[in-house]
Amino acid sequence: MKQARALLVLVVCLAAGTARAQFVPGSAFGQPPPPPHFESVPPPPGPGFVWKPGRWMWDGVTWHWLHGMYVSKALVHDQYVPGHWEQDAGAGFRWVPGTMR
Repeated sequence: MKQARALLVLVVCLAAGTARAQFVPGSAFGQPPPPPHFESVPPPPGPGFVWKPGRWMWDGVTWHWLHGMYVSKALVHDQYVPGHWEQDAGAGFRWVPGTMR
């Protein structure tokens, strides 16, 4: 199953003609991200949603800002713990994805 998924990703990337490195959560590289953008948080679309803040994404060439968005909670008492960039000893910076707890 994992091989089929990896093959599908490879085919899609080749079909798109992209030569840029793809971001992989948990991968590390030397450049630190820029400071976060300020985003005004709009009202939630309804009950049961939490704000997932925006973040920087490295595409192998440059940084791109991904805007924040609302995500739905699986359980009423869930809280979103935002992802963060952490410095990896000797390997650069690594993205640690956010989680719902």
